[in-house]
Order: sequence, then structure tokens, then C-alpha cells
Amino acid sequence: MKLCILAVAVFVVAVSAQGPPPLPPFVANAPPAVQAEFRQLANGAPDKTEAEIEAQIEQWVASKGGAVQAEFNKFKQMLEQGKARAEAAHQASLTRLSPAAKAADARLSAIASNRALKVGEKQRQLAAAFQALDPAVKAELQKEMQG
Repeated sequence: MKLCILAVAVFVVAVSAQGPPPLPPFVANAPPAVQAEFRQLANGAPDKTEAEIEAQIEQWVASKGGAVQAEFNKFKQMLEQGKARAEAAHQASLTRLSPAAKAADARLSAIASNRALKVGEKQRQLAAAFQALDPAVKAELQKEMQG
């Protein structure tokens, strides 16, 4: 569940600077009024912790029921299935990183996993930490992220 909510929250924050973010799959085919409600809900994500977002999304989805609930359940399953693959890929990539890049990855991972931070603050800290990296380490991490 945490992965699902984090994915929605991070996605919303990451693309918010580029205009309205695309809707997650569980509301993509919902009526326009439901989509508008979700956009309104998502607008507050940067000012909330992951736990607050989780509770709010769960409550909202439960209040919609029906197709939204069914699509949300499919979305959660899809994310859970990807979680193990993503962690395996992350662990494999760590074996290819230099010690400096591994240390940077650990610092970035610590920020990303800090559930006490509000999502917007987490994004700011991640961006600042990444920008502060040595250019060679930054390039190494970027290359590894691109596969």
C-alpha cells in the first residue's frame, strides 16, 4: 500500500510544475466530476506526509466505490508486482556503482524513505541532495538510472 500511495504522490508532485498531471489509471476513465475531485485531492499532496495521503486516498476511493475502487485495487496489485522487480533492479545496480555513488544512493534513499517528511519537502530535499552531488557521481547515478 505504501508503494501505491507513494507512487501517486511522487507522480503528482514530480509533474505538477509542468501543468496538470495526468491522472492515475484508476481514475483515467472515471466521469469528469470524479476526475476533478481527484485532481483537487492531489493538489494538496505536497503539503501532506505519505501517511496522510494514504489515508486520504483510501477514504476517497472507498467513498467512490464501484469502478474506481476496482481500478484502484488493480493499480495497487500492479504496483506491488513491480515492487519486487524494482528492488531487485536497485540491488543489482548497487553492485555496479562506485563507493561514492553507493554512498550518494544511501543518502538519497534515506530521504526518500523518510515518512515524517511532507511530500513537497521530500521532493525539495531529494532535488537539493542530487544537485549537490559531485558531477561525476551525479553522472554515474544518472547513467545507472537510465539502464
